Amino acid sequence: MSQRDGSPCVWAQPIAPDGRPAGPATAALHLHSDNGVWGRSTHIGVTPDRLFVLLTEVKGDIWSIQLEK
Repeated sequence: MSQRDGSPCVWAQPIAPDGRPAGPATAALHLHSDNGVWGRSTHIGVTPDRLFVLLTEVKGDIWSIQLEK
């Protein structure tokens, strides 16, 4: 997870057996959006062949009524 491009995105980077970076970071998932898909917390799960990301969408409605006098 990094905001290196100005938005919170998921980045991947190869890691050597000794734990040091073994290459440049590359974008794995870009979600540039104004609708708050990351919500208040980010939950990411990683397996050898999958990336799981919990996304939420923040929405709301505004209602107005006029009362009769």
